[in-house]
Amino acid sequence: VEKYKTSKQHAAMFPNIDLSYEPKLIPKMPESREVVVERCQRYVKMVAHSLQSNPDPETVILVTHGAPSEFMTLNFVPPNTKIKFITFCCITEVQYHVAEGKWLVLRLAEDSHLSIKEGDRKYS
Repeated sequence: VEKYKTSKQHAAMFPNIDLSYEPKLIPKMPESREVVVERCQRYVKMVAHSLQSNPDPETVILVTHGAPSEFMTLNFVPPNTKIKFITFCCITEVQYHVAEGKWLVLRLAEDSHLSIKEGDRKYS
């Protein structure tokens, strides 16, 4: 059984990793679906608040996998928005418009970068 690598082992392989980084939210495992949704909402709101209070535009990349991809994406779209299947490996690009005080979705659940789409995958 392979053990998880430590942060120092990852940093040796990827020297740009900031070992001084402290996570903003640390999940308590195991998590129910409802708890994951709530945690994703809190995190997106926390990031959004920090951007809205900063007068200089910034680029922020939220990287996740699995269900949080869907939950974070849904935080940026108006309720009842029709959305195609949100893959676990998608790109949602948003931009905050200070003058309008709202988020504009530039790309929603984009999966054109995938050579095999999640819905196309055949399991045997």
